[in-house]
Amino acid sequence: MSKLALIFVITQCTLFYYPMIFRSRFAIFLFILALCIITTGCKKTKPDEIHFDTKKNFWEYIEKGNEIYSKKSDLKVFGKAKNYFDSAMLIAEHLKDTMLLAEATYAYGKVFDAWNSNPALTLAYYKKAEELFAKSDSVEAALYMKFHVAHAYNGLKDSVNCIQQINEILGIIDTLPRSVAKEIRFLPEVAMEAANAGDFDLAETILDKYVNKSNLKNDTLTLNHKDHYYYTRAAIQIQKNIPTYSYLDTLEQVFQEARTTGDSMFYASVLSKFYEKTGNFKKSLYYSGLNYDMTFRFINKHEYVNLGQKLAEMELNALEQENQIETKSFIILFVSITALALLSLASIYLNVIIGRSRLKHIRVSKELEESHDKISLLYKELHHRIKNNLHMIFSLLQMQERKATVKATVENLRAARLRIESIAVLHEEMMRETYLVDFRDFIERMIEIIKDCFSYSHEIKTNLDFNNVEIPLKQSFSLALIINEWITNSIKHANTSGKPLAIYINFIEIDDKIKVEYWDNGTVDIRIQPQTGFGSEIITLLAKQIGKLMITDQSNPYYYAILINKN
Repeated sequence: MSKLALIFVITQCTLFYYPMIFRSRFAIFLFILALCIITTGCKKTKPDEIHFDTKKNFWEYIEKGNEIYSKKSDLKVFGKAKNYFDSAMLIAEHLKDTMLLAEATYAYGKVFDAWNSNPALTLAYYKKAEELFAKSDSVEAALYMKFHVAHAYNGLKDSVNCIQQINEILGIIDTLPRSVAKEIRFLPEVAMEAANAGDFDLAETILDKYVNKSNLKNDTLTLNHKDHYYYTRAAIQIQKNIPTYSYLDTLEQVFQEARTTGDSMFYASVLSKFYEKTGNFKKSLYYSGLNYDMTFRFINKHEYVNLGQKLAEMELNALEQENQIETKSFIILFVSITALALLSLASIYLNVIIGRSRLKHIRVSKELEESHDKISLLYKELHHRIKNNLHMIFSLLQMQERKATVKATVENLRAARLRIESIAVLHEEMMRETYLVDFRDFIERMIEIIKDCFSYSHEIKTNLDFNNVEIPLKQSFSLALIINEWITNSIKHANTSGKPLAIYINFIEIDDKIKVEYWDNGTVDIRIQPQTGFGSEIITLLAKQIGKLMITDQSNPYYYAILINKN
C-alpha cells in the first residue's frame, strides 16, 4: 500500500468514527502531526545509508565486550563485558539484522558459559545463535555454533547429544571441498569435547584425520587451538594407559604460559585430575592446591553462585517481559488500524517499557558489582580493626609488665603478651595471603620477637622442613599458639653450652592428618624433671582441639610432636 493510500484510509476511518475531534483547530493540528510522524516513519531509505553509524557502534560494543571478557581476571569482568553486549543487543534488535542478532546472542552465551551457573540457559543461547548463523553464507560460522551447542550439552552432562552434534559437524565437513575444510580451525576443540564426553576413540580420529598439528596456533580472540590439542592428546594417553604420558609435560608448560587467571585455573584443575589418574598423587595435590587458591582469589564461592543465579533470573524475567510485549504489540497493532492516535501512544508506551526493562537489567547488574565491592571493603575494614585491637591489647599488657614488680607477674604478663603477638603476626600473614599462611615467615618473625622480648643475644638457627604440606586455615591459630609456646620454652630454658640454639620443625603429611615435630639442640639434665606450667596446659588444650594426641620422646622430654586433622 502506498503512503497516499494509507493516509487516505486512515483519514476516512477517523472521520467516520470520530467526526467530533475536528471541531477544534487544536485537534486538527494534532491529527496532521500524527500523520506526519507516521508517513515519516514509513519513508524508505537505502540499507547502506540507514543506521551506518549504528552498525559501526554495534561492532565497537562487541569488540569492547570481547576485549574485557578475554581478560578473565575475576568474575566482575564478565558483568562488565555483558553491559557492552547488552548495548549491542539493543542495536541488533532495533535494526532487526539477523547476523547482528546472531553475534549478540553468541556473546550472551559466552558470558553465561563463563559464569557456569546456569548451563541450560547457556545451551538455549547457543542454540538460538546456531539457528541465526544457519541463515548466513558462512558454513564455518554455523559449524562453530554447532560446536558450542555440543560444548553446552557437555556442561549439562548430556554426552549422547554432545556426540550427536559432533558427528553432525564431521558429516558436514566431509561434504565440503578440501580447500574449505582446511580453513576450519576449531577442530581441536571438537576433539576435546569428544574426549570430555567420554568418546576417546572419536577424539583420536578427529585429531588424526582432520587436524594438521604443524598449522596449529593459539588465537587470542577465540580459542587456544594448540593448547587444546595437547589437552586432548594427554587425555587420550591417560585413558589408553600409554605409560610415557609425554603430553603431560607439555600441559605443564601450557599452565606456566597461561595468559589469564581463568586459563590458569582450568589447566591447574586438568593437571590435578590427570596426575591423579596416573597415580602421581604428589603432583595432583600440588595442582589441586594451586587451583583451590586461584579459585578463591578469583571470587568468593558463595557470592559466585548467588550472582550467577540472580543474573539468570533477571535474564529469564527480561525474556518473559519481551514475550508479553510482543503479545501486546500484536493486539495494539490490530486495534490501531481504526485508531491512529492510540497507535502512536501505544508505540511510545511500548518503547518506554522496553527501555525501562533494559535499564533495570543493567542497573541491577551494576548494583551487584557495587555490592561485591562493598563486601570486599567491609572485609578489609574488619581485618584492620582486628589488627588494631590486637595491638591495643599488646600495648596494655606491655604497660602492665613495665609497672609490675613481682617477677612471677612480669613473666606471666610477658608470656601473655607473646601469645597476643603470635596471634597478631599470624593475622597479618592471613591479610597478605588470604587463604594460605606462610608459616616459615611466621616462625622466623616470632623467633625475632621472642628474642627481643627476653633480650636473648645468642644466634638462633631454624631448620624448617614443610615437605610441601599446606596448613589448613582453620587450624592455623591454634597451631601458631602451640609453636609460640615451644619456641618460648626453647629460648628461655634450652642449655646449648655456648653453641647457637638450633630449632627443628618438621611438617609431615600422614593420610588425612599432618604430623608436626619440634625439638631443639639443648642438652637434657636427667636429674631435673621437666616442669609443667600454664604454657604446657595451653599446649595440651589446643592440641585436643585440633588433633588426636600429643607424642613425646621419653629419652628427650623437650621433643614434641602433634597430629592435627587436615579437615
